[in-house]
Formats: sequence, structure tokens, C-alpha cells
Amino acid sequence: MAPKDRKKQNKGLPERWRVVNGTYYYMPREAERPFFDNVKFEKSLGNHLGRALEEWGRRMARFHSPEGTRTMEQLCDLYMAKAFPQKKPQSRGDIPRYVARLREGLGSSPIEAITTQHVYQMYEALKEARGHNTANKQLEVLSDMLSHAIRWGLLETHPMTGGKFKKTRPEKKFRYIEDWELEAALEVAPPLIAAYIELKWLTGLRRT
Repeated sequence: MAPKDRKKQNKGLPERWRVVNGTYYYMPREAERPFFDNVKFEKSLGNHLGRALEEWGRRMARFHSPEGTRTMEQLCDLYMAKAFPQKKPQSRGDIPRYVARLREGLGSSPIEAITTQHVYQMYEALKEARGHNTANKQLEVLSDMLSHAIRWGLLETHPMTGGKFKKTRPEKKFRYIEDWELEAALEVAPPLIAAYIELKWLTGLRRT
């Protein structure tokens, strides 16, 4: 059975998080409970997202020690516990969603088994399934995770740096706009836009 979609207010939060009436909660896994005051259900982390992330990251960092991290699944958890809370709020964006996808897709793969070839295979599959922009952002998160893995002593060489991996840009598609299309646009366009279309039509000048 497919997992239920998260409520709007919970989207963008880390996995197993939710916000209720302005208070952030985390549902620890059974093995994590000793690090969350042995709660059997949800642990309240406060009503300020930044401080809630710091508190959660502090507790999770104790649970996920780098020495015990071997798989990509564990690296995803460690990254969200140690690196994500340190990022500025404006740069966090959709990182939790991308990390969740990496966690699901790479799972028990050993960290050192991720090669440049694997990265390119993932990149092409993502471009096909979700488009260029999503693929690029997803791989940026993976690259940052692997950089942290090196910093934490979990990986010796980065499979995406030093020119090994290069993102591509989507090809721009151009076609000739026929006269009837311009005439139809002029019928519904506001006066300013209509004047702009007429100017472009008559002069052929670039937008700049």
C-alpha cells in the first residue's frame, strides 16, 4: 500500500515529523527512544522550527555516531541529524524530500559502493522521470551528503567532484510562431503586452 500523502503543513519537514498548533513533534523509532526520553509516542521539540531542528539534531547525533554509519540509509539519517539543522532556514528548501528519496532508492548500499557510474545512472533516470531541474537538485543534495561523509571519515574519495560528474542543461526548444497565433494573442492580451507583441513582431528585436 502506498504511503499517505503528508498534510500540507508537514511537507518540507523531516521524516516522522509533524506540526500541530505551532508545536513540532517527532515520532522516534523504537531504537531511538532512549535518546528521546524513552517516549512511546511523539516527542515535543518546541514551537520554533530552528530550535526544534537543533534539539532533534543533537539527540539524533548521539544515536547516529559516524563510527557506526556504513550504508547510504544510515548516511541519510546522519546527514539529517547533523548537517541539516546547521543549514540556514532559507537554504533548507526541499532537502528533506530529496534525502527521503535517496534513502528509499539507495537504502542498504554501502557508502563506498556509490561510484560515478551509479551517479550518472541515477541522474539519467531522474531526468527521465522528474525532469532536469529536479534531477539537478537531487544530485546536489547527494553531492553534499557525500562531502559530509568524507568530512566524517566515512568515505575517502568523492565520486562526483574533480570533473568526474557534470550536470547537463535542458535543451531549449524553439519553433516558429505563426501569424494566426500572434493575432489570437493580440485579441486577449492587455494593452501593454499587446503593444510589446506588436513591437516585437515589427522589429524582431531581442528581449534585451
